[in-house]
Parts: sequence; C-alpha cells; structure tokens
Amino acid sequence: MFRQKRSFTTKSHRKPAQFTRRVAVLYSTALRRGSMVLALLCLLTAAVPATASPILIIDGNGKLTGATGVDVGGTLYDVTFLEGTCAVLFNGCDAVSDFDFIGVTAANTASQALLDQVFLDSALGNFDTVPSLTFGCSSTLNCVTFIPYGFGAISPGAADVSLAGNAPGAGLDVVANQVAADPLLDDTTSRANLVWAKWSPSATATPVPEPATLALLGIGLAGARLTKLRRQRRLSSASPFRPAAWE
Repeated sequence: MFRQKRSFTTKSHRKPAQFTRRVAVLYSTALRRGSMVLALLCLLTAAVPATASPILIIDGNGKLTGATGVDVGGTLYDVTFLEGTCAVLFNGCDAVSDFDFIGVTAANTASQALLDQVFLDSALGNFDTVPSLTFGCSSTLNCVTFIPYGFGAISPGAADVSLAGNAPGAGLDVVANQVAADPLLDDTTSRANLVWAKWSPSATATPVPEPATLALLGIGLAGARLTKLRRQRRLSSASPFRPAAWE
C-alpha cells in the first residue's frame, strides 16, 4: 500500500499585477527625472515573458498524456504520464539511479512545475479544474502524479516518491514531500486518481533567453554612451562665470 508522511506545500501563485504596478512606478519616476532610456528599459522589461510555455501532448480522446519543454529549476524537460508499477516503469525501481530526479528537493521542484505549467486550464482543455482529463486519472475529485526520487528512506523496500496533487478549486493543489510506494504491488492501473510521471531532458536542455534581452542590452549601452556624452558637453561649456551646476 501507499504510505505517506504529512508534509505539503501549496501551489504557487504568481502576482503579475503587482509586478506591473512596480514597473509603472519605475517608468513614471524615470520620466520625471528626464531619463527616457530608463523609461524604455522599464517598458521592455514588462513586455518580456519569463519563459516560453510548455507544449502539451493530447491524445485523440482529449486526454493530457504529457508535455514538452517543462522548466524544472532552469532546465527544460519532457514528461509523459504512464500507468503501471514503479518496477516496470523505472528499471526495477530498486536503486536511486533508476529515477529521473534524485533527492526530494529536485522531485518536489518537478511536481511543482507540473502544477504551475502543465495542469492548467486553457483552450486545449481544462486540465486544472477537470482532473479526469489527465491520462491515467478517471476521478473527478483529483489526479495525483508520482515522481520517485529515492529508495528505502521512508519505508524499507519501498520507493520514496514526491506527488503533485491536482484538484479543482482554488488553493487545493498540493505537493507532498514524502510518499512510499511498493515497487511491485502499487500499480496505478487499478487506481482512479494515480499516475506516474516519466521525465527526460528536452532537446534544448536550458531555456533560451528571449530576443528582447538583446534589445535591453543595446538600450542600456546606448544610455551609458549618451550619459557620457552629456557630461563631456557640460564640462566643455562650463566657464568661471557660469557654474556647471546650472547647465
């Protein structure tokens, strides 16, 4: 049977509205100080997204079977949802080297990435509010995704597992830090709300910087050059009878 120690973290929620307000304040301040370069930097920063969204993989029945390009701690991974036992899916499931992520921190980061980037409502499907749209889950209450990361630390002879619990309703999604799964007996095929997540590095292993990053760098260099030229002109036009502070 699955065994679990109660240790949870809730799904993270970004606050884009607060970020936008901060950019607006910086932009207003820059204009008051006469720095158009800084104002342009603020606007471009607000327009650049953090990372590209993963590409969801959906079968002919509208079921979410995985995703490509999921950002896990700064590295892009592909993930596939599979049913079965840990032993069958993870090379016997009897050593840490069998797993895609090693250690609870890495596995929890991957679980959180599923909640933040994959199990979302979109035009492709309501994969957050309708858990049964995820492959391997038929329950309408929740869908729990298993990610093994260790062996024997929680229960002798069992795999240590992190889980991403996706449930409809605000604030109900959770990441469980420690769960134990028997390699041979715990088969998700017979469970309506359990499925394994199998990960592999994407072809592009590290997120590529947005093109606007180069534009930001160029504007910054141009701003530094403009400031230097202004200072040089002020120094050359200063005289003993007209203090440079008046310029």
